[in-house]
Amino acid sequence: MALARSLVSTFQGAGTLDDFMSGPGARLRILEVNEAGTLTPFLSRAPGHRLVRFPEVDLHALPFPDGTFDLVVHSDTLEHVERPVRALEECKRVLVAGGFCAFTIPVVIGRLTLSREGMPLSFHGNAAVTDPALAVRTEYGADAWGQVVAAGFAECRIVAYEGPSTMAFVARRGVDDQPPTRPPARGSVSEETVLQMKWFYRFRLPSGARTESVLPPEVFPIHETRERMLLDLLDPIFGDRWKKTDCLDIACHEGYFGSLFAQRGCRVLGIDARPENLTRAELMRDALRLENLEFRQADVSSLDPASLGRFDIVLMLGLLYHLEDPIGALHRTRAMCREVAVIETQLGPELGGSIEWGTAKAQKEVIASFVVVDETDEVRSRNREANTRPLSLVPDLQGLLRILKSVGFSRVQVLRPPEDGYEQFVRGRRAMVAAWA
Repeated sequence: MALARSLVSTFQGAGTLDDFMSGPGARLRILEVNEAGTLTPFLSRAPGHRLVRFPEVDLHALPFPDGTFDLVVHSDTLEHVERPVRALEECKRVLVAGGFCAFTIPVVIGRLTLSREGMPLSFHGNAAVTDPALAVRTEYGADAWGQVVAAGFAECRIVAYEGPSTMAFVARRGVDDQPPTRPPARGSVSEETVLQMKWFYRFRLPSGARTESVLPPEVFPIHETRERMLLDLLDPIFGDRWKKTDCLDIACHEGYFGSLFAQRGCRVLGIDARPENLTRAELMRDALRLENLEFRQADVSSLDPASLGRFDIVLMLGLLYHLEDPIGALHRTRAMCREVAVIETQLGPELGGSIEWGTAKAQKEVIASFVVVDETDEVRSRNREANTRPLSLVPDLQGLLRILKSVGFSRVQVLRPPEDGYEQFVRGRRAMVAAWA
C-alpha cells in the first residue's frame, strides 16, 4: 500500500491507484522489477509496461537503453542485490530525465544500514527459499535514503503508510540529466553487432549473411521445416494482402517467425514471458529495420485476450508442450484469433482402451491422452526454451484436434510435412495444425 500511495501522490496528488492507471499512469512507460504484489494488474494496463524478474535479469546491468522508461518500480528487491547503489544507478540510467524510481525495502528504524557480507545466509526467515541469489545482502536502517543520493538521483521522497517502518521511497532523476530521453531509433543496430552473437535461429540479414545458431547442425532443419510449412499454408491465403494483415506470435522467443511475416508487410506483435528473449528479439528487429514488428512481455497462462484484441493470424509454435494448462492457452488463442491459428507442438504417445468411471462397471472410452513431463531441471537452469513452471502436459494428436474443436475453432487441418523435413515431423512425433476460426 505504501508503494501505491507513493505513485498516486507523486503523479496526481490524491485518489486511488485505479484512478491513476486510468488517467496519467496509462501513458507511462513503466519498468516493473518483480511483481509488486497487487500493483501488477494495475501497472500492466499501461501499453508501455515491461515486467522483468530478478535474479533472471541482472539489476547491475539492465538490458535496456538509456532513457527508456518514465517510471521504474520494484518492491522488496533491492535488499537482495549484491551492489544496491549500482542497481539504483541502473534504474536512474534507464529513466528519462525527470523520471521516477519508486520502491520499497524492509527498514529497521533505530539503527543504520548494514551489509550482511560474511554472515550466514538469510532469506527473511523463509525456510522454503534456499537459492543464494535470493539471500538478503543488505539490512536497511534509518539512513537507507543515502544510497539513493549516492546513486545520483536529484531527489528522494519518503512516503509512509502505517508506522515508520512501512514506507516507500521515490527517487527522481534530475530534469537536466544528459543521456537521451528516448530509446535509440530503430535501424541503429548494425549487422556486425548481431553477427558477433550466437542465436537460437539462423536469421537472414539484408546483406544475405546468416547468424550463427547455438543448435547442433542436426537440429537446424526443425526451423527450416516450420518455415516451409507455415509459408506453404499462409502465402496462398495472405499473399496479396499481407500489408493489411496482423499477426500475434505467442512465445515469440527471438522473433524469428514474426520477422518473416513482418518482412512481408504484416503487422506483428510478438509476446514472450522471458525478458531476455525480448531483448534479443528487439535487437534483431532493429538490425532488420522492421517498423511493423513490436514486442511485449506477457505469459500466455495469465494473458487477457481483451487487452490484446483479435488478430488475423495467431502463431503458437513450440509452446503448447511446455504448458501446465494447454487447454486454457488454446481457449485464449481462439479468443484472439480472427481467421487462422497455427499450432506446432511435440506430441505425446496415443493411448487407447477405457477407464473406470465411478464404478467398476461404468467405463469411458479413452479418446485421447496427455503425458506429464517434469521440466524442473530446465526451470532451475533457466533454460530459455523450457516451461516457466515445473510440469508440462503434452497432448497426443487426437487430443490436440479435439481440444481445438472444443474451444471453438470451426475446422482443423493437420499440415503435411515435406518429405525431406525435420525427422520428428516426418515420423509423426511433432505436428503443425491449422485451426480456422
